[in-house]
Amino acid sequence: MDFHPGEVKIFIRRQIKELLYQGYYDGLLEDLAKLAGSDIFPNHTFAIYIGKNGTFSIPLTIDAGVQNFQNFGKVIEVDGKSAMTEWDDVYCNLVNGSDGSLFPPFVTKNRVIRIFSEDACRSIFMTFQKEIDYYGVKTYRFHLPPEIWASGDSYPDNMCFCEQKNKCNRSGLMDIAPCTKGAPIFASLPHFLYGDQDLRDKSGLLMPSVEQDETYLDIEPVTGLLVAAMKRFQVNVDLFPNKKVKGFRKVPEMVFPVLWGEEFFVSSKERADMLDVKLLKPLKFISTIRWFCFIFGSIFIFLASVCLLIHWNRTQKVEKQAPVKITYINKTLDSK
Repeated sequence: MDFHPGEVKIFIRRQIKELLYQGYYDGLLEDLAKLAGSDIFPNHTFAIYIGKNGTFSIPLTIDAGVQNFQNFGKVIEVDGKSAMTEWDDVYCNLVNGSDGSLFPPFVTKNRVIRIFSEDACRSIFMTFQKEIDYYGVKTYRFHLPPEIWASGDSYPDNMCFCEQKNKCNRSGLMDIAPCTKGAPIFASLPHFLYGDQDLRDKSGLLMPSVEQDETYLDIEPVTGLLVAAMKRFQVNVDLFPNKKVKGFRKVPEMVFPVLWGEEFFVSSKERADMLDVKLLKPLKFISTIRWFCFIFGSIFIFLASVCLLIHWNRTQKVEKQAPVKITYINKTLDSK
């Protein structure tokens, strides 16, 4: 086999569509496939989202919430499996939460929103951040907290996602190698938000901004409907020197950011107005009528109880009064 690793270049020029979805042929992938005995990418064509443009995701079995409405939207199985197999731990392989688009009603601020992420082959969670108003519709914003991105060394719940128990990623990185056939790829938030400072120092990225770099969901709390969503991400590769490859002999050891992007959904004013007029306002009206009936009924019961008490007291007083005995004395005067 003709394999020349020394001729590999670090940087190449490609069109965006080739890099993201369409892909481009890479002879190195064909050589590596021969070494591995199987194709690494279809037709030795590389793209970050190869095969995902205009295609359906893997089959998910979703709970309809018939038995328990709180389970509405919950993922039960992923491609026919009730648990993942990518991780070496039962906890990390659990399938928790929804797919990120369906949620049960009556969402509270102290609720933890759990989501199964197909891209990361794992379940994640989101916590309440603040209230947001969309054209008069009040929503709760839930975001990915720093704990999701914390190293297993500092956050034990993430320990099972470490490559080795004594070798965990730095904070700010999510290892998705199990989802990419072992490729050294890490996901993060843009500009390594919530990540270690040295990640930014070596990459030369700007300081992150929570408002501009975070991922969040805006949920209407009564219905559980998704009003807006923002998914921000950054794709990174683990870069390290390799003496056998000429172009990689002097590269620094670092996490190299390849790209960052965002996917978002925001309800239009028309949709927000429809939600408000046809659903929320009727629910508020029913709730108002319910409280009115409750208050009116309570007042009526109170007045009725007072009347009954007064009547009872009067009856008791009459019963306690002693009977009056009247004696008539007839005096007859005898006239002599």
